[in-house]
Amino acid sequence: MFLKGMSDVHGSSPSPIFLSLSLIHYQKEYTDPLNRIIHPIIAYTPSHPPIYHDLRFPPFPSTPSLTSSTQPLSTPSEFTNLKFPNIKRKHNSLDLAQLACTPSASFIRLYHPKLPWYIDIHALHPNGVTVYDVLMQMHAQLKTSISMRHYSNEVLGGKEREGLNRAYRGRCGGRGKELNEGVKQVDFLGEAVLLRGFLRGVGECGRLRLVRPSRSLE
Repeated sequence: MFLKGMSDVHGSSPSPIFLSLSLIHYQKEYTDPLNRIIHPIIAYTPSHPPIYHDLRFPPFPSTPSLTSSTQPLSTPSEFTNLKFPNIKRKHNSLDLAQLACTPSASFIRLYHPKLPWYIDIHALHPNGVTVYDVLMQMHAQLKTSISMRHYSNEVLGGKEREGLNRAYRGRCGGRGKELNEGVKQVDFLGEAVLLRGFLRGVGECGRLRLVRPSRSLE
């Protein structure tokens, strides 16, 4: 696995809230012994961030199924919430079918200092986890509504709950259906919801590079 951590503008180490809340939602620890290289289409570099994707919303307008490397997805012009600035063209299904890392991995784990959950990515094909797998499975987890124990506990203070509520209201924008679904995992990220790429992190793993929507496309 090449991804374990995600970092935003505040740093890459898990926060005390992450460490405490993660005990409420236990996931077995995992370490990858291999030194994997992230595919250039998603590997973060400060001068040329490879991705522009708002994690509050789906990477695609619908949820396509990539059951083979040749199955077509939605037309590139429909990819309104996902851009790969460095490839200098509209991305396509072959771009999304690229292996996320080399050597390939059947399992990838992500975390973020503000999230009390790991994000586990599993390969949909024997050849390994693809760029598509990472984006779609990450979105599927982040859109999950949280349980009451993740909101009402001794770890989160009033300031943290207000931050969650603010992120929740901003994401929903007054839309009744989304308001009814309550706070979701992505709301723990606060304002830093723009994915700009992946970096290697501790334990032979990696992390996400996130920024606030107010920052311009680099």
